[in-house]
Amino acid sequence: MTIEKGNQVTLDVNQLTDKEVTVKWSQSFSDRSQQYYVIPIQKGGEDSMIFVQKSYLDSFKGKLSGNTFTVDDSFQYGQKDKSGAGRWLAYHDKSQKAYQWRFVESMISKLGNAGIELLKKLGLPVDLGPLKLLFGDYLHNY
Repeated sequence: MTIEKGNQVTLDVNQLTDKEVTVKWSQSFSDRSQQYYVIPIQKGGEDSMIFVQKSYLDSFKGKLSGNTFTVDDSFQYGQKDKSGAGRWLAYHDKSQKAYQWRFVESMISKLGNAGIELLKKLGLPVDLGPLKLLFGDYLHNY
């Protein structure tokens, strides 16, 4: 599944704050971290996920119409490869420059088997060694 700008994406609003992770990275020679909610999403019946920065939750809620939102320029994305396979979203302060694998690594560390199962559904590798090679990119802008 490839989530593109303009797509309608659905979620269960009751799951907005169920899963929280800390993403850690280095930027401008300093260590940084940020709290994110990991929320399961669907597009066209296929599963994915969105990382919503905790301090951006109210802003994200403002984008919801019931249980759907439209992907626009305010979102970034990570993915398995250039074909868009395994694409997932981030809604946060876009000046933060964490590598894609930092998000996925944080999810696996915090959510354990549930995180691993979601990665498998997306067709993403579970072993963190290869993840660091595949996700060596920063998040992409729409």
